[in-house]
Amino acid sequence: MHEIWAGVRSRVEALAGRPGAAEVFGASGHGFALDAPLTREQLVDWETRVGATLPTSYRSFLTEVAAAGAGPYYGLLGFRVIDGIAHWIGDRWRGPAELNLRVTFPHRDTFQPDMWPQFDALPAPEQFPTLADHAEAVRRRAELVQALEDRDEADTYGTIPLSHQGCGYYDLLVVNGPDAGHVWLDERASDGPISPYTDDTGHVTFERWYLTWLEQAEATCARHTA
Repeated sequence: MHEIWAGVRSRVEALAGRPGAAEVFGASGHGFALDAPLTREQLVDWETRVGATLPTSYRSFLTEVAAAGAGPYYGLLGFRVIDGIAHWIGDRWRGPAELNLRVTFPHRDTFQPDMWPQFDALPAPEQFPTLADHAEAVRRRAELVQALEDRDEADTYGTIPLSHQGCGYYDLLVVNGPDAGHVWLDERASDGPISPYTDDTGHVTFERWYLTWLEQAEATCARHTA
């Protein structure tokens, strides 16, 4: 086992029975439960299918600690094993269909996307010269919406969602690109930026992100036993 993950699973699971555990954000959802880890063979098979190799610390977490479960915010999005094969599941808003790890993550620093144009309601059909003109306006508007959705989706290519904070905010792990192994925050749900988590050492790594959550959860519980 990698030294950074030694004892981590037991520390997480021990929190479930401690006073104050319910005060940890998201605990009511994940209950400090962890899924079984993946086998190395299951993980390598999944990486082969998606065409990418996960960052080292995240790979070791998945095979030594858990494939999904308790973690920051509402818990770790992750993998499910079906008939012996690992599948990344995500959630109902960000699932495997949106995952593209073959492409390099396009950002190096905080990125503020352009705002979508404000779409006014289309005039009623009778306000167009012909019904064909109205149909053409509807078609062009639909094409623009699709182009904007495709643009927004491409802004997080090369990342895998780690956790949902709520309100559409996601923590992302960069998989493909120079910042691979580091965690970013996607706040576009409220017209915010995509930005890296940072600390006094620079961009925050996956292990620092997870272990900081664990240490803070333990501290919350400790305040109730002091």
